[in-house]
Amino acid sequence: MQYIKANNLEFCYEDQTENILENISFEIITSSRTGLIGKNGSGKTTILKLLQRIILPTQGNIYFNKEIRFGFLPQEIAFSKNITVLDYLWNQQLELFELKKKIDKLEEFKDQEVVEILENYEKLRGYKFENRVEKIISKFEFDPKILERKLSTFSGGEKTKIALCRIIVGEPDILLLDEPTNHLDVNTLNWLENYLRKIHIPFLVISHDRKFLDNCVEKIWELDKKTLKSYSGNYSFYKNEKEIEFQRKMHEYDVQQKKIKQLKSTLQKKKDKANKYENYKEKRSIKKNGGKCQRDVPSCEGPRVKNMMRNVMASEKRIELILDKEQSNKPFIEKERKIKIQNSNLKCRFVLKIENLSKSYNQKKIFQNLTFSVKNHSKLNITGSNGSGKSTLLKIIIGDIQDFAGSFCWSPQTKIGYYSQEFDNLDSEKTIIDEILQGNMEEQTFVRTVLGSFNIRNDMVYQKINSLSIGERSKIFLAKIITSDANILILDEPTNHLEISAREALEEALQDYDGSLIFVSHDRYLQEKLATDVLDLDKK
Repeated sequence: MQYIKANNLEFCYEDQTENILENISFEIITSSRTGLIGKNGSGKTTILKLLQRIILPTQGNIYFNKEIRFGFLPQEIAFSKNITVLDYLWNQQLELFELKKKIDKLEEFKDQEVVEILENYEKLRGYKFENRVEKIISKFEFDPKILERKLSTFSGGEKTKIALCRIIVGEPDILLLDEPTNHLDVNTLNWLENYLRKIHIPFLVISHDRKFLDNCVEKIWELDKKTLKSYSGNYSFYKNEKEIEFQRKMHEYDVQQKKIKQLKSTLQKKKDKANKYENYKEKRSIKKNGGKCQRDVPSCEGPRVKNMMRNVMASEKRIELILDKEQSNKPFIEKERKIKIQNSNLKCRFVLKIENLSKSYNQKKIFQNLTFSVKNHSKLNITGSNGSGKSTLLKIIIGDIQDFAGSFCWSPQTKIGYYSQEFDNLDSEKTIIDEILQGNMEEQTFVRTVLGSFNIRNDMVYQKINSLSIGERSKIFLAKIITSDANILILDEPTNHLEISAREALEEALQDYDGSLIFVSHDRYLQEKLATDVLDLDKK
């Protein structure tokens, strides 16, 4: 059954002069399991907003076959600072939640009021909703005690898990997930993949996690150059189809180029023949009586040569038209821009030593008596479940957190480049290029090369930071660190929010980097390609 059908959608934001989407058509049916991919800023989140009718298309229409309940997970989860998990889960059912609060204080109401409260609660299926909340909390392996905790006390991954709980509790008709794997630990990621494989409702997921797309989706929508193209299959199928498609276009282009070469050769022969007639003259050109010899009349004045020249010009024009057409049909080959991270010159065996490091929050032990060393040139992947203290450990060793037990020591001359998940160090009022260069104009070529590898090119470098999407801001933060004089890189979830091409560029650069790297990531591709050592905080 068809749920949603979109025809010829166009959309342009009020503060922009060009459309971000053009001639977009698609459909969502009951069995749709679709992954939406594309570069940062290409309009993926815009499509989700159009589906939810948060914004309306500039042109075109979206048809819904009924009143549809969407379960939407945004990239950035907004919530009140003091809200508890219980309030957050129940807030989508406000009338029911108000009744529940009254049930918790029934002694304050008269008998008739108590009857009405209980009847209304049952009528709104309150008891079923309670059971559903408990069941989902249990599925996510949360302790029921978390219901009374404030959301602000949870890690980024735990907040995402709780937001997913809230969506699932609401029993939506369609799931719209915008980068759901960001911040999720391996266990929760596996759970989400299993859940999406088993559910009987359609979902549309924006993701740059290649393994996640392989494991969950059966269709890929690629958003590129304002248009949408559909591929039937998971991400690996899409990649294979794209390669086949590219090779076919290149073959067609090569065949046409051979034809053009033959046409040019034929044309040149005609030109040479015409020029031969044009330039031919006898030595004697004047009669005895002073007149001009008839045979010496310039060949260009003869009808034969005039026809020949007309044919040559017509052939030349025809070839020019073919060339113009084929130039536009030539498959686009994106210029490869490799990131070259400045190599470390540290001369030491170990760059970091940690002894008996312990950290607690509100008497809750995060980790205890951590002792380990990081070798020079090694790439250490810190892993663990959400809340195990990965980001906390990084903040301790860079000096952002001071209250801890134990000690750590960096090798002398270390210069740390630290990428956090919050992008705190970016000046939102500066342009991209000014924020990274910081007045050092000599590095402009290098900086533009790094930005280009992240698909930030040409005049885009003059945009202000505050006008960028979260994915684009993450690229700027990474570029700023990569182009700095840091000789130790500490990266906390560096591939979150990056599109696949940018992830691959970063992976390649970090593979070639011979300095020391300490990173936290749930990106399975990144872990497999980079990690020389692993520190699992769940086992400490």
